[in-house]
Amino acid sequence: MNDLRGNPLAAEIIKVLIVKVLLLGVLWAAFFSTPLDQRSDYKPVGDALFGSGFPELTATSPKANSILAKER
Repeated sequence: MNDLRGNPLAAEIIKVLIVKVLLLGVLWAAFFSTPLDQRSDYKPVGDALFGSGFPELTATSPKANSILAKER
């Protein structure tokens, strides 16, 4: 530990690490410390972002329509 007190680079690194840990603690407290509300329904948000489902497949030719009808 005596080497750290005489070495200015080591002292500066320790100061930076302490500041980083403090900032990480502040970020965690600000954004991650509270649990998600279990009563919230996140389905409307997911539907708005990713769509509510796949679009209906349609075809223009009679042969393609008959193939699609068989698959359903």
